[in-house]
Amino acid sequence: MPANLEEIESLVGQSSSGRGREALMKRIAQDPSSPLLYRENDTLVGILVFEEAPWESRILERKVAKLSFIRGDKRLSYDALVSAARNLLAQLDDRMMEGGFKMISVRVSERSAGLIHALEQNGFRFIEVLLTFRHDLKDLDDFGDSHFIRASNKGDIEEVCAVAFNSFSFSRFHSDPLIAPAQANLSRAEWVRKACEGSADEVFVAVEDNTIAGFITCRILSNGGNDARGIIDLTAVLPQFRGRGIGSSLVKRAQLYFRGKAEAVSVGTQSKNIPSIGLYQKLGFRPVSSEVTLHKHYSQ
Repeated sequence: MPANLEEIESLVGQSSSGRGREALMKRIAQDPSSPLLYRENDTLVGILVFEEAPWESRILERKVAKLSFIRGDKRLSYDALVSAARNLLAQLDDRMMEGGFKMISVRVSERSAGLIHALEQNGFRFIEVLLTFRHDLKDLDDFGDSHFIRASNKGDIEEVCAVAFNSFSFSRFHSDPLIAPAQANLSRAEWVRKACEGSADEVFVAVEDNTIAGFITCRILSNGGNDARGIIDLTAVLPQFRGRGIGSSLVKRAQLYFRGKAEAVSVGTQSKNIPSIGLYQKLGFRPVSSEVTLHKHYSQ
């Protein structure tokens, strides 16, 4: 039995609100056949939504998808929720095989133990724990800066991309043994290229010894109201320049950029990236959420 949009929205609304729910429902309305559904006694109790990931597909040279939403009715028992997730994931496997997908990724709250177990039983493999930190900019103090930090320009792009290519080791792509290190490095370089070309609102670079030693990307999320939020998407310092306080200077410069433009700033980093966690906590960020990233690879 096909579901109508009101039925789907009722289930989606149990765990999603605001802009997230609106964006998801708009996507479903454009393609009503896209969500995978699970029923018990003719009642809709589970929904899964996935989408193709063109950027990841290009970087990884394989067809990649993203599992963007999976939920069960909160009124179900734990065992029934796990059963619903297993059914939805079996449907997903069929879609992946039919569509020629080679990989799919998902990120879920670390508190969703039943869903994580169902994903792992389906063949998804744990990749990382992503920690999100937040700083309320009203608590930001003025500070001096001993490093030369400036806004990037078009002439910096290739050098900034080289910094990204050579500076990361903890990303989800780097943590997946089935992704080549060169592809993982390229993903960071291409991400910051997009930022420099306009996907970020600002990119700052640190210059040391006439060399771009590091960078930080800044993005502002807003729905047109007074709740704008600053996002630090990506930041890195070349290995040979670490230990000089450049990372701290870049984050401080980003905080100053966001002040007056956003209420708070958020940044994510992997739980195993101890240096970054220490840096953010030293600068007054506090942890607000933790999510588990899982990947599944298909070999047709």
